[in-house]
Amino acid sequence: MAGKRRTEAERAIIYAGVMGGLSNERVDALLRQVGGRPLGSSSYQWVKKQYVPYFRNDPSRLGVAIEHPPTSGQVKDALDQDRREEEAAIRDLTQTDD
Repeated sequence: MAGKRRTEAERAIIYAGVMGGLSNERVDALLRQVGGRPLGSSSYQWVKKQYVPYFRNDPSRLGVAIEHPPTSGQVKDALDQDRREEEAAIRDLTQTDD
């Protein structure tokens, strides 16, 4: 996991590496360069599935997460809120005035 047990440098490598499409093996090689432990494949997949959309929806979240990683519940809540806002915006755009 890329959470609180990682250093800020390790989290930056993990988040940027996964967002940039690096393989799990390449992320691990970069982590070794800073003395970090490998990122398990399930953690890599979780970051790819949850954090990448979380950061893509609001890039300012990336810097905050490097210093203060959100919990999985906070990521899920933010993604749910993003989805609701997107759905509302689509509804607004598709409504017609009759």
